[in-house]
Amino acid sequence: MVLFLLTVTRDNEVPNPFADQPGITLLISIVHSSFYDVALDLVCRYPRLATTISPGNNTALSILAESLLHFSVEDP
Repeated sequence: MVLFLLTVTRDNEVPNPFADQPGITLLISIVHSSFYDVALDLVCRYPRLATTISPGNNTALSILAESLLHFSVEDP
């Protein structure tokens, strides 16, 4: 559902819903929700979001790195 909404939302509106503050807030929320495929799609469309600093002084990449620490790696 989220991916569908991202594809039908126009980015030529003012203000652009995917730029700057709204975009990074959306991307961080998507990463926190573990929708990594949707986050990847959004970053592919708007690469600057990956390194944009959020109001909480984070980037989507730092949030992703923190969330990946919760995954365990085991030897097969």
